Amino acid sequence: MTGTAIAAAFSVATAVAVLTATWAWRGRRRIRTAGSLTAALTAIGLWTASDGLARLAASPAVEAVLHVVQYTAINAAMAALVCVAWSVAEPTWRPTRTTVTRFAAAPAVILALVATNPWHRAFLVPSGPDAASAWEFGPLFWVHAAYCYGLFLVGLGRLARAWWRASWVFRKPIGFSILATLLPVPLNVVALSLPADLRGVDGTPFFFLVTALLFAYVIARQARRRVVPLARSQIVEALEDAVLVLDHCGRLVDANPAADTLLRRLEPALPAGVLGLPAEAVLTDPRLRTLAAGEGQQTLEAAEGLHLDVRCRLQQDSRGAVLARVVTARDVSESVVADRRLREQLSTIQALQERLSEDAIRDALTGLHNRRHLMSVLETTLAERRPVALVILDVDHFKSVNDTHGHQTGDEVLCAVAQSLRAGTRDGDTVARYGGEEFVVLLDAADRDTALRRAEELRAGCSTRPVPVPLPCRSPESGSLPGATGHGISITVTLSAGVGVFPADGADARSLIAAADAALYAAKAGGRDRLVLAG
Repeated sequence: MTGTAIAAAFSVATAVAVLTATWAWRGRRRIRTAGSLTAALTAIGLWTASDGLARLAASPAVEAVLHVVQYTAINAAMAALVCVAWSVAEPTWRPTRTTVTRFAAAPAVILALVATNPWHRAFLVPSGPDAASAWEFGPLFWVHAAYCYGLFLVGLGRLARAWWRASWVFRKPIGFSILATLLPVPLNVVALSLPADLRGVDGTPFFFLVTALLFAYVIARQARRRVVPLARSQIVEALEDAVLVLDHCGRLVDANPAADTLLRRLEPALPAGVLGLPAEAVLTDPRLRTLAAGEGQQTLEAAEGLHLDVRCRLQQDSRGAVLARVVTARDVSESVVADRRLREQLSTIQALQERLSEDAIRDALTGLHNRRHLMSVLETTLAERRPVALVILDVDHFKSVNDTHGHQTGDEVLCAVAQSLRAGTRDGDTVARYGGEEFVVLLDAADRDTALRRAEELRAGCSTRPVPVPLPCRSPESGSLPGATGHGISITVTLSAGVGVFPADGADARSLIAAADAALYAAKAGGRDRLVLAG
């Protein structure tokens, strides 16, 4: 063979080894022995590459370096192939760290021996006096060869033992692996026995590559057949889902036990043998019949508390003609009930969230919006430059109400004022309790005249609303009031109010509130029970 042909052959072998090693490594999650197989193919790739380059080396120094790589790769390939054979023989076996360390020791020793061969000449010996002479095998080489064949015998012994103990189903892949292991032995024995000048191109690495590829084939088949397949009929019979098969005429031609149980639950009066009956006689629920007549999926309540996920699929021939319809039904009652409960819980949670959100912006006593919500609405309204009037109202002499009639009556007065203000507002207005006995009303789209008129209506409406006050009957000895009864009396209160209009009385929330507040104080200073417009 020419040098170019030799280089091409070794290059192809190297490429095949590398590509197969890449495939094995990518499938390491699926193929349990992918690590050993990848190591073997990688080592064989280094072997073929270094052997081919050594035959084309231009200098003895380069050839010596390539010999170091070659023999180290040979030893590593033998160790990795033994691990592969062991894994094929015992699929659950994996090399431990101790095993890997022991197998890695020999390549390290070979690396040292070949690297120092120019000094001791005990591994490879030149057959002639010049540097270009062929190499003869030294005594240490035969130690190396014996070690490699010893490893091979270990792997072969594992495979033979596994073949002897295996059932006939599994003997075929193991026997195939034994033949793959023996394949390179005759050629290698012949190559080692020939003199240096007659060896020519050693085909041993090519045969070892074939061995590794055959192992890869066996391992890939083992990965696909790791679980022994059951007959399809057994699987269908064991399914918990109901499976019914209707022929092209709509007759029931097959049904698994789960389907028979379901049909009799839906229609207890079915005859003992249902096969051969038309769909109308078997599927008593019209929704099931409609679905079985076409193709699709539907979840329905077939009986009280029985929810089914029903699917129908067409089986067609190559021309599109319908051969059969396969109807599957799964009991999803638990899922439906759980989903319903989940929706109820989510609805409750949403209602609670809405209530919490509403409570966060409401005054607990009066039910009006609180100051926080008021400021948010006011800021938004002013940012949009919409006309608005702000009215601050204060209950006159509220402290006297508390002191005379008690705090409970004071709370009832505040609630009565809140109800009156709420009744007097329109859509778009905002009523809030500002704090204590103060209330604020935002009048949407109100100019000065409108604001003054509506604010006075609100203030006057609150002043005319009576608030009942319980008054317990007291004996004459205790100084009871003449004419007082246990039904109590009614009181009314007056309000003072200050009005500010945006933007004339304030360009922002703070200044607008300050203007209305100043007007309120002016109303109180002027005698209370009146309204003052800011400005």
